[in-house]
Amino acid sequence: MPKKKSTKTLKINNIQNRPIEINYIGNGTKHTARYADTTVYDLYLFQDRISQDQHHNAEWLHSLALRSNIKLTVQSFLSNPVRLGNGATAGMSERSAQSRLTLIEVLDYVSKNCGRDYTSLLEGIVMHNQSLSDWSKSTGKSRSGKLQMLQHALDEVGKYRGM
Repeated sequence: MPKKKSTKTLKINNIQNRPIEINYIGNGTKHTARYADTTVYDLYLFQDRISQDQHHNAEWLHSLALRSNIKLTVQSFLSNPVRLGNGATAGMSERSAQSRLTLIEVLDYVSKNCGRDYTSLLEGIVMHNQSLSDWSKSTGKSRSGKLQMLQHALDEVGKYRGM
């Protein structure tokens, strides 16, 4: 039976009283720190547009994307994630490969249960930090009803996780 991987989060405030989250991934050897109010889904939580559970699902999906070694910014007009690292690395680590497989499984699950637009919206907002209006401009889709689509997609991520 594979060992269960956990993510621990420590939340602190800096001198300007801005919330910072330090995420320990796996057995605590790798960590990331970020301001807790910088992503679009954090903003949606603070504006009460998504629930706390949906926010946790978005954070989990974001941490999977971080661990799977993809760059979380849109670099090209194709909106394809670009692999991090230099050309000298021989390949992915086992943890990165497992995270990437899990990320692909989650996105396939959401796509199968909801549709491709839901998956595209989820990737745009959670992984690439696009707002709803930026996502609609890049895909040519209307903004109406997209917040409900995001909420439904985050609920599907929660169903995949077993929450």
